[in-house]
Amino acid sequence: MKRLEHRDVLGAVLGLGIKRNILGDIIPHNKGSDIIVASEMEDYLSANIGQVGRHRVSIRKITRPELALPEQNIRIRTVSVASLRVDAVLSEGYRISRTKASSLVKSGKCKVNWKLVDKPDCPIAPGDLISLRGFGRTVVEAVEGHGKKGRIWIKLIT
Repeated sequence: MKRLEHRDVLGAVLGLGIKRNILGDIIPHNKGSDIIVASEMEDYLSANIGQVGRHRVSIRKITRPELALPEQNIRIRTVSVASLRVDAVLSEGYRISRTKASSLVKSGKCKVNWKLVDKPDCPIAPGDLISLRGFGRTVVEAVEGHGKKGRIWIKLIT
């Protein structure tokens, strides 16, 4: 059987009329794909998805330890930011301009701790998980201190 890709599974689920913001993660692996959804959705998905692309599929509920978690390439970096605003942290975390980071936030592509953020001046604190659609996730692990010129040193896990 061909490996089910993320986009194929997402297309099958969205084809049922389910909104993307209702779904959690989709984790493809060699034996199929795991979809994280709210418990209210499991019966609906089981009853309505029998095929993904050209492949027949069966759906069953699994427990958290059974999830096939992908290997993650974790990078830990210490960077300096002008302030603890989401646009400043995104700019350093993903190595994009602050203007581009600001426009991505305003266009609704940023979440902080799984909540949509649309203001670039949203404050960030240690422990916050920031996700930017198309770029991935980063965690602000710690504030390491202040530089001589007032910049703030933070540790990011990407």
